[in-house]
Amino acid sequence: MKKEDKYSEFETKARTGELPDELNPILLFNLTCTKLLIQILIGEIDPVELANRELRNRGLDNKGMWEGLKRVPL
Repeated sequence: MKKEDKYSEFETKARTGELPDELNPILLFNLTCTKLLIQILIGEIDPVELANRELRNRGLDNKGMWEGLKRVPL
């Protein structure tokens, strides 16, 4: 499936109420400031690393399974 088709599918599901905003990846960066978006684009910030860090902060592994809270270094 092409990326455009996938995004179109997300938009359609959002319009029909099948996909709530908090689960819509198109809206992931809606509240992110432009400076941070640019830093992501040029590789200064790794969003995958940040997502992994957030999962660990929630006590979850990379499959969303509970593994317990561990201190994540800053």
